[in-house]
Amino acid sequence: MNTPEKEPSSQVPPLHCSLTVENLTSLGTVHKSVTYKGIKLILGRNEFRDIIVRMDGAKHSLQFPVRDFQLHKRFMKEGKATISQKNVNLNLMIANAPPNQLAIFMKTLASKHTLLGPKQGVINARQRLLSTVPKSFEEISPLTLKEYETVRSNNGRMPLKERNGNVPGASPVSSKRKMDKEQDLPSLKRQAPSLRNQLVLTTEQKKVLQIVQSGHNVFFTGSAGTGKSLLLKLIVGALSPDVTFVTASTGVAACQIGGTTLHAFAGIGSGHASLEQCVQLASRKVVAQQWRKCKHLIVDEISMVDGVFFKKLEAVGRAIRGNNKPFGGIQLILCGDFLQLPPVTKPGEKRVFCFQTSAWNRCINISMELTEVRRQDDQEFINILQSIRLGRCTEDMVDCLKSTESNEVEKDGIKATRLCTHREDVDHINQEHLNKLTGYPIVRFLCGVTADVKHEKWTVRGTGGIYLSRRQLPLKLAWAFSIHKSQGMTLDCAEMSLSRVFEAGQAYVALSRARNLKGLRVLDFNPTCVRAHPDVLKFYEDLRKIYDLEQQSIESYL
Repeated sequence: MNTPEKEPSSQVPPLHCSLTVENLTSLGTVHKSVTYKGIKLILGRNEFRDIIVRMDGAKHSLQFPVRDFQLHKRFMKEGKATISQKNVNLNLMIANAPPNQLAIFMKTLASKHTLLGPKQGVINARQRLLSTVPKSFEEISPLTLKEYETVRSNNGRMPLKERNGNVPGASPVSSKRKMDKEQDLPSLKRQAPSLRNQLVLTTEQKKVLQIVQSGHNVFFTGSAGTGKSLLLKLIVGALSPDVTFVTASTGVAACQIGGTTLHAFAGIGSGHASLEQCVQLASRKVVAQQWRKCKHLIVDEISMVDGVFFKKLEAVGRAIRGNNKPFGGIQLILCGDFLQLPPVTKPGEKRVFCFQTSAWNRCINISMELTEVRRQDDQEFINILQSIRLGRCTEDMVDCLKSTESNEVEKDGIKATRLCTHREDVDHINQEHLNKLTGYPIVRFLCGVTADVKHEKWTVRGTGGIYLSRRQLPLKLAWAFSIHKSQGMTLDCAEMSLSRVFEAGQAYVALSRARNLKGLRVLDFNPTCVRAHPDVLKFYEDLRKIYDLEQQSIESYL
């Protein structure tokens, strides 16, 4: 059953955040600073059509006219931004805002100001003082396509000065980078996150996002290429960053979503110790503060999380937070495909999936499966992958995959990434190619661009809420890559050997990295490498049986 689409809002949604109001001296130093937590900011216009930022809180309601201002957006991905008004010596410093909503808020403010143009400030102070027009506040409507086109047609520039650096404590940025970012704003692709999301998200993805925002624990799944990673990034951007912890089962998967490993968040080591010992480890000051601060816990690639570890983690959450609700009252957002790679186990160990534990049944309110494939654009290839995902492979499919052995997948001298089942093969291939290189790296992309690779700096949030930065060449040796570490990736050209496949779902993960059959070369395909775990097949069969009933529950939640 399809959920009726909600009517688009006639106003820009309020921005829930914290706000620090800084009054500055004429020299630019802070004269007075007041912080308001748990407030919402609303964009509107007063009776003179001035743009107003209104702050509504439990005890305070303030209005700030914004005329000549600068936007500082360097840390917007962390839910932080500043509206600086030099003409009145005032800084409005926003923090702990959902990044996606913050982007909409800031870009709407900038665009509306630009569209207002010379009309802004035509009424002087005397006229305002003598005016008999009753005071009013009208919320600003979202930008229309016509307004976007008007902004874009302004020679690719906006008259509003906009800075992404120059915030106290921030690192300076080059003039070129400033200029590039000043020109970013008019672009429809970057200017309209809300509009872009409406165009990109499927009905299934929109439902998942709505469920997450309603506060329920959710597991969403789907075959490779159904947009799980895209949806996960949008979910991260829709939640307050200070109380949202983004994790994944592996370090590679965590890097792709800007998070840390689940083990790093938990602070209980490998989790092999007794529950009592794990609680003691998690009781350490920094770790416990993290547990208590967390309101939303996101876990990507949940299929590779050991079920015993998951169950122990749930018990640790209740103990540390002193809350007997599932996971101590933390909202869980779990993502992954159990028909891909399973948890890694040692020889002789019993494999337990998360869904086989009592903790899963206690914690997960809603499970949803995404079905629309977006990575692959070849329907024949999509059909093959969907069948292999379930452990099936017909003779026609075998012939089709074997025929890819003769594919010329290299383009313009760019070699195909080699996917291997074992790490020792990966290391050997990469070292051989590395030894052939001289000088600094020059990378040629499939799109035709050739670029010198320079050092990059990025920041992630570490244990205890502290921020860690790293500076290095943003390259990883990838002439060869293990299938386990490739999970979640998309490759334009891929070569693989599947003769040594040892896990259920491993062949499916490797094959589904490719966009189409033309970009795929399988050196030694054999149908015996295609396997799906029977317990997982049963799990998905049951999941689909109750899907219709769950849809009725979803309707009531929404």
